[in-house]
Amino acid sequence: MPFVKPWRRHSCLPDRGSSRSVSDSKQPSAPMSRGAAHTSICATVCLLASLSLACHRLPEPESRLNLAEAAARSQLISGFYGVENGSSRWTAREFSFALKPPANSAHRGGRLRIQIYIPDSEIQMIGPMTLGADIDGYGLAPETFAVGGVYVYSADIPAARLDTNIVPVRCSFDRALSPTASDGRELGAVITEVSLESK
Repeated sequence: MPFVKPWRRHSCLPDRGSSRSVSDSKQPSAPMSRGAAHTSICATVCLLASLSLACHRLPEPESRLNLAEAAARSQLISGFYGVENGSSRWTAREFSFALKPPANSAHRGGRLRIQIYIPDSEIQMIGPMTLGADIDGYGLAPETFAVGGVYVYSADIPAARLDTNIVPVRCSFDRALSPTASDGRELGAVITEVSLESK
């Protein structure tokens, strides 16, 4: 798998040792088996779709989520911690979310983009990290990050997979930082934005 060159590092993004202001629960959903996780994600996606149609007061699902915004929480399914520094969220090793397919993507295909920050200290402790993703069981191309930095994970999605009302995305790193005495969380990476774009 190809290594991905990092973008410039943003000083506002948190490292493990940084102070935190967590507005959500400090713990993500408990780990589940692959089959149970898939069932849970599908059930949540169906609930999101039905609620958006049944209640006009709920916002329509978005194709792009700024994870620091409160509105994004309704489309974050599992594996995300609270907002930190007003800009981002740590994930666990596995995390999932749902996005609305953008206009024309059911005909042209689309692209998943995830804006990621991995601290240098994390790579030094556990080594290169590979991020994989799937959409309703359809595997997307993985990417490996060999040094700390700011990256954009990007993967193409066939048009047939976007001919739907909402798209469940499940992501997982092959490794993550284990909980410690000072921080009881399993830590994957820092995410600032996720999006689906039409080709």
